[in-house]
Amino acid sequence: MNRMLAALACVGLMTATAAAGDLHVDGRWFKDAAGRVVILRGVNVAGNSKVPPFTPIDSAELLDPLADWGMNAIRLLFTWEAFEPAPGVYDEGYLDYYAQAVDWAWERGLRTIVDIHQDSFSRFTNQGCGEGFPRWAVASDVPTVEPDNSPENCADWGTQMIFDFPMHFAWNRFYSDAEGARTRYLAMIARIAERLGSRPGVAGIDLINEPWGLEDTEILALYEDAEPIVRADAPDW
Repeated sequence: MNRMLAALACVGLMTATAAAGDLHVDGRWFKDAAGRVVILRGVNVAGNSKVPPFTPIDSAELLDPLADWGMNAIRLLFTWEAFEPAPGVYDEGYLDYYAQAVDWAWERGLRTIVDIHQDSFSRFTNQGCGEGFPRWAVASDVPTVEPDNSPENCADWGTQMIFDFPMHFAWNRFYSDAEGARTRYLAMIARIAERLGSRPGVAGIDLINEPWGLEDTEILALYEDAEPIVRADAPDW
C-alpha cells in the first residue's frame, strides 16, 4: 500500500498486470510473463483530441506506423469534457470510441495508458487556451472565458497558465469539492475502470495529466480516494 501510494505521488500512474498481456510490476520495473524487463516506448495520442469533436482516431490504420517505428505503447488522451458534457450525463458514444481505439492499439501490439488529460484545467480558463475539465466543473465563482485555442492566442499558453489566477482558483475549488466537481470526477473514473478494467492491452491509468495543487493535501489525497474506486473494477491497474 505505502509503495503504491508513493508511486502515485510521483507519477499519478496505476499499472496493470495480466490485463495487459502479463505485464506486471517488479520493484521499479515493468516485466513480462517470462520475467524480462519491458521498456514502454510510445507517444501521446493525440493532441487534436483535446478540442471538439474530441475523436481524432477514426481508423485503425492511423496507428499502423507506431509499431513500425519501434513503439510498444501509447498514452491515449481521455477528455472529461467529451465524456460528461453535463453533470451526471455521459456520452457513452465517446467511451465506445475510446474503447475501440484501445482495441485497435492492442491489435498492433501497443499497450495503452489511459490518460485523463488536462492542460490549465479547462477550455474555459487560461484565456481560453486550456482543455480537459468540462465547463460545469469550473466553480461558479471562478471567472471563465470562451475557448480560443488559436496559435495567435495560445502561443505562450504555458507562461500564461503560471500567472492565470482564475485557473489556480479553479483547481482550489475543485480539490475542495466546492460544487461537487471532485465527487463527479471520481464517479467518472469509476465508469472508466468499469468499462476498461478487464480490457486486454490497458497498462494502467494516469489519473490527471500534470495536475496543479499541493502534493500532500490535494493531489495525493485525490489519488488516495481514487485508488479503491479504480481497483473495484480494475484490480490489476
